Amino acid sequence: MSMIQIKSAVFALFLGALLGSPAVLQAKIIRVVEKTFNVQPGGNLKATTSGGDIVILTADTSEIRITAKETIQASSEK
Repeated sequence: MSMIQIKSAVFALFLGALLGSPAVLQAKIIRVVEKTFNVQPGGNLKATTSGGDIVILTADTSEIRITAKETIQASSEK
């Protein structure tokens, strides 16, 4: 086998693996959920997540607004 044939075969294998890889052929789904709660002064807020970031902004108001954004990588949108 010549060097050109070897390079062509390696490229074909790489391309086949890349196109057949579930990581490449995925749907990116973004869900946003927003909730608002009325609160009383002097309460405590506890925020946890199983992954990702939490940003807390304070204001002089009697409500809490929560926006959760979830990014999902899936093989399809189903």
